[in-house]
Amino acid sequence: MVDRGQAHTLEAVMAGVLLLGSLVFALQVTAVTPLSASTSSQHIENQQAATAEGVLAASLDDGSLKRGLLYCNPGAEGVQEPRFLESGSRQFYTDVPETDKGPTGFGKKLEAAFGSQSVAYNVELVYDDGSGFVRRKMVYQGNPSDNAVTVARTVTLLDTDSYSESTDGDGELEVSDKTLRDIEIDASDADHATCYGETDTTDSGVHKVVKVEVTVWRQ
Repeated sequence: MVDRGQAHTLEAVMAGVLLLGSLVFALQVTAVTPLSASTSSQHIENQQAATAEGVLAASLDDGSLKRGLLYCNPGAEGVQEPRFLESGSRQFYTDVPETDKGPTGFGKKLEAAFGSQSVAYNVELVYDDGSGFVRRKMVYQGNPSDNAVTVARTVTLLDTDSYSESTDGDGELEVSDKTLRDIEIDASDADHATCYGETDTTDSGVHKVVKVEVTVWRQ
């Protein structure tokens, strides 16, 4: 009876050791390492993407995104790419899109969404300039981190759309009396080349289709 009791005790000890070993192994396999994407990190990325989507949607709805795209001069020496006004020598913004009187409507939305949240953002434009698809910077705040997220919306620029100008004291943009079509007609002057390249030759009234990409990441 003593031998049988000792055998049962030994079996119980061995079973406990095996169970403990299995638990330790399982924890090692499922442990979250610094390189793993945690649930919390994924939640933050999803939240940032949703916020950027909201900024683009709201800016499309009220027209501030299109007005921001058209607050530009053509590239130097007739190069047809946007040089955004009030952006300095780089020709794109390194901070919020703005006029000399404050952030534009699009800039205000970006600043409200990300400016006080330690979140950086880039805004890039993709379109066919007549010789092929190009990617241009509108806002550049640095190289995105590995956890950056990108959302995009498409803006259609029409021949009848006007370039933007700043006329009041709060940075909001208004349309000028010069349309894309007007400037294109006067293309003999290099200074009057359009910001986004040649127009659609099909007489559809569409000047350019621009994909606006917003990339955000936590600094």
